[in-house]
Amino acid sequence: MTQTVGIVGLGIRAAVTTDADAVITRLPDSSHGEEVVLGPGGVPENAEPGLLLIDTSTIRPDSSVKVAQG
Repeated sequence: MTQTVGIVGLGIRAAVTTDADAVITRLPDSSHGEEVVLGPGGVPENAEPGLLLIDTSTIRPDSSVKVAQG
């Protein structure tokens, strides 16, 4: 099986998450992290079951928990 990793920024979520096995986010602010994952068109909306989301963003701990619970 081919492993695909999508690197997600604002505005390109659907294109890279549709066929990805893993998505890595590295965003500078909590609002960006929440938008990419929880906002309209967010990562879960386009993800295949079993997608691994790796968040390396510099966001507040409470925001990180919120994103993880998505």
